[in-house]
Amino acid sequence: MSGNNRNLVILGAILLVLALGYWLTTRSRPALDPTGGWEDVVEGTLSTDEIYGLEVYRGNARDEGFALARRGDEWVMPSRFDAAANMNRLRTLLGNLEQLEGEYRSDDPSVLGDYGLADSSAVHLILKDEAGDEVLHLLLGKTSGAGCFLRREGSDKVLLGSRNLLSDFGIWGEDNRNPVASNWLDLEVFTPDRATVSGIVLQPAEGRTIELEKEFSVAEGDTTAPDPNAYEWKVLRPESFTALKTRADGILTTLSNLRARDVAPPPADPADYGLGEEADRVEVIQDD
Repeated sequence: MSGNNRNLVILGAILLVLALGYWLTTRSRPALDPTGGWEDVVEGTLSTDEIYGLEVYRGNARDEGFALARRGDEWVMPSRFDAAANMNRLRTLLGNLEQLEGEYRSDDPSVLGDYGLADSSAVHLILKDEAGDEVLHLLLGKTSGAGCFLRREGSDKVLLGSRNLLSDFGIWGEDNRNPVASNWLDLEVFTPDRATVSGIVLQPAEGRTIELEKEFSVAEGDTTAPDPNAYEWKVLRPESFTALKTRADGILTTLSNLRARDVAPPPADPADYGLGEEADRVEVIQDD
């Protein structure tokens, strides 16, 4: 065999190997919808007036997820001692679901795992009606760009969602952890109307009590309401003097921004949490 013929045979063998490799790597890929386009994932509207329950869990670990339940006009998390739910998050989720669109990717059940959408690994998102029946059951899989792959329960049709719903549950990237329940609790400790706050009392378990009182600048004989921003803080205890306004305002800001990290079990005795008679105390006085 001449050199030229031998080179042609080698080149042909290389092309055959490449073609075989391409076939092996693409044979398991899902077929794409030739028509393309997007479709609505949820039909109709969703609101906290129509939905009575939400449940989120990963795979088969249903007991490691969380649920929200509507009790009258309130939403609570039963697994956290009926603590109040974060209504802003809930309303935002329902609004995002109403607007959610999906682009077709596959309807081959053999590749659901490639999208992270096998029943045993996907995140299950369930909405329920007043009777406890499922209104919506979505499975959420791997992320892709700004969205995530998803499918409806009982269907093998894979869609690429227009939004990454996993991030709403504290799951990012290829993170396979369970949904974060604490994100869905109302963990604001104190949210006063600052304009109505007229005093603050700080009572440490050890040391002196500090009492602050807000004093407004009002001209003698003026019967109009005072300017809510024209005030100064007076220290009444342990000594009497005018406080530095920025310092006193800073105390109120700190109190107003307090957030819990989670909800603890109700103790048999508050002292078990250091909240007995010997605890430090803060009192905020508000005008009616």
